[in-house]
Amino acid sequence: MSLAPCEATPDEAVFLDWLLQNGALFPKIKWPVLNAKSGLRGAVAIADISRDEVMLSIPKKLLLCPETAQQSELGAILPRHPGVTGDTAVAFQLLFERAKGKRSFYGPYIDVLPQPSPLSSWDASDMRELQDYRLVRRARGRRNAIQYRYERFVVPLLEQEDHELLTTQHFSLDKFVWAWNVVASRAFGRRLPWVALVPFADCLNHANVQTKYDYDVTEDADDAELSNSLEFSLLDAEATQREAQQGRSGRGNGLFRMFPTGTTQYAKGSEVFNSYGRRPNDNLLMEYGFAMLFNEWDEVQVHISLFDELRRQAQLAASEASDASPSDIGDAVDSFREAFRRRLVKQNGRETFDLRLAVPDVGFLAFARSCQFAGKEAAAASLATPDPALAETKLVDSEVLLRDASGASSHGVAVQIPRESMMERRENP
Repeated sequence: MSLAPCEATPDEAVFLDWLLQNGALFPKIKWPVLNAKSGLRGAVAIADISRDEVMLSIPKKLLLCPETAQQSELGAILPRHPGVTGDTAVAFQLLFERAKGKRSFYGPYIDVLPQPSPLSSWDASDMRELQDYRLVRRARGRRNAIQYRYERFVVPLLEQEDHELLTTQHFSLDKFVWAWNVVASRAFGRRLPWVALVPFADCLNHANVQTKYDYDVTEDADDAELSNSLEFSLLDAEATQREAQQGRSGRGNGLFRMFPTGTTQYAKGSEVFNSYGRRPNDNLLMEYGFAMLFNEWDEVQVHISLFDELRRQAQLAASEASDASPSDIGDAVDSFREAFRRRLVKQNGRETFDLRLAVPDVGFLAFARSCQFAGKEAAAASLATPDPALAETKLVDSEVLLRDASGASSHGVAVQIPRESMMERRENP
């Protein structure tokens, strides 16, 4: 990756001075630099950074979070509005500080924030280019959700509080959408006691690297923290959230610290990254407005509209077969369907089918293939005497079936197949 040196803009130079004057440390990182290919700003290592080496540390007072909000004028206001919590509270704090202009302690940080561009900010013509109605529907739903949150929680606060900055001029819907998208695309929180914007840490671009961070650890626990695997993991999120909340306030080092971990380390001259998590491209596009060409965590969604068509074909076959009734054929289709659905894996709160973990009944694939390719008589016969060749149906054959299946059914099954799994099966059928 080619990184081009660039001069910091006046706002960026002020931001860097503000960080250093207030105790931020990042001695082996230079920011900003430009990616020569994309033209985007990023960070580069100016010396080797080893695994588990602290590559940046940011003092608590630089964070925008509930604790620093409590220490500001908002400390007397937000407790009266219990709905303004979490992301909403940080977005509100960001707008409040923005309204102060040059009087804000956080002004140098706010001045360098780029305009967020999540999918929900795209116009209708751009969204049509996605050719993905599910993703478009999610983006529109996000717009509505942000507006609802604004009208439900922010507007009443503005109406009830008497403060020169708490006006619709400073807290319009458009400005709240901007603040919300800044928080959604830049905030940290999984390993913190609350959601927080962390200046400079949020300037690192995303890559599928191994990264960890900690917050406010006790000085005598630093070595133990490093050896106890604080590596970011979706599996231990709940445990680490509790850990972050266990009475460290006032006893720790007061720092947000970030490290490379696992096999990740940075040679001098290479770009330094953060990982936003194990995210497929639709999530990256939804939350951050970009996608990755080669993303190991990407997945594709295949919509199957098959079962009603199978029932129709099976019933037609039964009408010409003397030894099978339509209800017999229909019951068989239903049993195959249920066997298939029972192997759906729960993932991210949705019904998905991961072909690495589960395989549908061979009987279902055999029956489906016979209905699709062998004709009506074979469909009926397969119920009583399965074809040995069909019994050996491979998953790669089912892909052919899915590609050629009729779309007549309105009751499909959504199947998510990780792209790496698809490629693996194609290379090793």
